[in-house]
Amino acid sequence: DKLAKKGFQIVNEVCFNQVLVSAETPELTTEILAIIQNSGELWCGGSQWDGKSVIRLSICSYRTTFEDINRCVNEFVKARDEAIGGK
Repeated sequence: DKLAKKGFQIVNEVCFNQVLVSAETPELTTEILAIIQNSGELWCGGSQWDGKSVIRLSICSYRTTFEDINRCVNEFVKARDEAIGGK
């Protein structure tokens, strides 16, 4: 929900712990993923959903806190701002 409120699209029905996220374009999604993976703050993988690039999140540790989630959402926003600003 926090990512959606920040303008990201959640493309799958979240049933358990897998979340597929995209940005406005496939290119921007791919660039955001690269920035996040290089940040050292969190790690997530890339994938395809209905032929489109997505970022795949798996939130699976019982030790994950709401603060951890907020930091990760902030990192997504920061990566998007960097990707857009770098163009």
